[in-house]
Amino acid sequence: MPNTAYVGIDVACAKKKRLPLAVCVRSVGRLETMPLRDWSTRPPLGEGNLMALETEFQEQFAEDTVLYLREVEAHFSVKIKRIAIDARVTLGALAQNGVNAS
Repeated sequence: MPNTAYVGIDVACAKKKRLPLAVCVRSVGRLETMPLRDWSTRPPLGEGNLMALETEFQEQFAEDTVLYLREVEAHFSVKIKRIAIDARVTLGALAQNGVNAS
């Protein structure tokens, strides 16, 4: 049975920089990061703030991220259970999308 893994993603992804993320597994009562930097497969590249606003780019970037995480699961024999996303959002943006943040 594969180990349970947890992912942290920071969506502040600059142009031509890799998506910053970490994958962790529980080991002896604590979380340990997996050695993704030592692995030849890399997360998707960002395209900067302007492209991040484009729906088509967002959809492709999300799909590329899912594919990468599935490759992580297969290569490291883990099953991702939770994903935490650090995304900057304002209360105004939440309200525009019908989310009550109070």
